[in-house]
Amino acid sequence: DTIFDNFKQDQNFTTILEHTGSGNSHIFLQNAINKYPDIIQKIDWKAIKKNDSVGNASLEQYNELSSLIKLDDYLFSPSTIAYVFKALDILNHIKESSIVNARILEIGGGYGGQAKTIYDIHQLFEINIESYTIIDLHWPTQLQKKYLNRLGYNEINFISYEKLADSLQEFPIDYNYLISIYALSEFDDSVKEFYINKLSNMQKYYILWNIAEVHDFFAESDITEEVPRTGPHNLLIKSGV
Repeated sequence: DTIFDNFKQDQNFTTILEHTGSGNSHIFLQNAINKYPDIIQKIDWKAIKKNDSVGNASLEQYNELSSLIKLDDYLFSPSTIAYVFKALDILNHIKESSIVNARILEIGGGYGGQAKTIYDIHQLFEINIESYTIIDLHWPTQLQKKYLNRLGYNEINFISYEKLADSLQEFPIDYNYLISIYALSEFDDSVKEFYINKLSNMQKYYILWNIAEVHDFFAESDITEEVPRTGPHNLLIKSGV
C-alpha cells in the first residue's frame, strides 16, 4: 500500500505512464473546450478529480476551465486532462457510430484511468455502458483492479493476456467497440497478429497508434495525425461511422 499510494511518482512507472507533458495537456484541454464546450459544463468535475486522489499525482493549474465552469480550484494532473479529452472523443465517436448500448473492450488499460474517465462522462452522450472489459498483462491487471476498486469503479471486467494466450480463457466476443490507447501498436509482431486475428470481426474502434507502420488491417480506416502529436509517429485510427 505504501508503494501504491505513491506509484504516480515512481520513476520506474512514469517512464511507462503518467508522463503526459504539461504543454500537451493544455492543448488537449483547449481542444476539448473547442470541440465539446456544452459537455464540459455538464461534467461532474469532482468525479474527474478522483483520478488524482490516488497514487500521489503531480498537479498543475488549468485556468482555461474557468471560462466555462466554476470550481474551487483548477488543479489536475496532466494525465487526467488527457484522459478527459480522449474520453470525450471516444464517446463522441461511439455516439456517431450509432451505438447506444456499448460493450467496450480496451486492450492495454494502463492503471485504469481512461476507463474510469469514460465511466464518469458516458451518460452525457446518452450512451449506456453494458459492459467494459480490459485485457492486459497479469500485473498491470492487478494494478487496474486495485486502483479502480479503491475509487469504487467495480463494474469493469479484467482478463489477463497470459491466460488468454494460453487458451485458458475464452476471448470476449460479445463487444461492439474497441479501444487501444498506445498499446496495440507497441506489441511485438506475434502479439499484434494474435490480437488482429482475434479481432478480425471488429467494426467500430478508436486506436492511438504510435509506431511508423500501421497494420494492413486498418488500411481502410480513418487515419489522421494525433493532435497534439505526443510522439513522432502517433496516429489516430478510427472506424468509419
